Amino acid sequence: MELIKWIRPDWKDAGQYIDHGANLYMWYWEFLRRREDYQQDFYQHALETYELYCEVYSNLEFFKEQKLTVLTPNERGFTASIPDAYSKYLIAHCPNPAIDSPNPAIDSPRYFYYRSCNSIVAGKIGSEYEEKIVTYLSGNEMLFKFDLSMPIDAQLATAKEMVARDQKLYLYKKTGDENPKLIQRRAHTSKWVSYLRVLDAVHAGATLEEIGRCIEQMGDDDDRLEKRVGQKLVNAAKEVQFNFPF
Repeated sequence: MELIKWIRPDWKDAGQYIDHGANLYMWYWEFLRRREDYQQDFYQHALETYELYCEVYSNLEFFKEQKLTVLTPNERGFTASIPDAYSKYLIAHCPNPAIDSPNPAIDSPRYFYYRSCNSIVAGKIGSEYEEKIVTYLSGNEMLFKFDLSMPIDAQLATAKEMVARDQKLYLYKKTGDENPKLIQRRAHTSKWVSYLRVLDAVHAGATLEEIGRCIEQMGDDDDRLEKRVGQKLVNAAKEVQFNFPF
């Protein structure tokens, strides 16, 4: 079976790009599918995942009775099993980069999860899960225990104050700033279509001057300025691509 490889849009034609508005899930997919490491992982594991699905489902009676077929890697709905996919890409299942809309059945594809929604092991103190709860936390995480028999609002307010206090302490240790600002999500989606074009331009081998001139519609008077603008755009695009602002 030959896998369909994704053909990127023509970066010089803004009309070939979709503005996904407030749909962060689809924005994430657009940036993720352009990552070389994600593409390599998918193409490496897609066929072996497909063969495994065929082997497993071919022996199921209901599958035979309903005359169902296993989705191929080139179809919507198929996802490759990639080792450590969640830790690398924040997704549990990996669609083909060539798929424009991974899950057409719903607006928010089920493959993507916010970092803030990562599940943690929960258990009562003294249970077998108590040690696991602690060991699952990294240096930038904290855990709260809420009493379900008490009013929730007061507990949430206290937790919010503690998180704000500890985030400032965390930022102070990390940056040395004695009065750091709390981290806020800044999703400048109005710029993201341009960033996708920039990433495609880099992939196509465009120069920084060409990127600055075309994306910002600059004149041909100052190559050095165009190069600086192009470099700034490339840096910003890669920052969003590898540190998506959930």
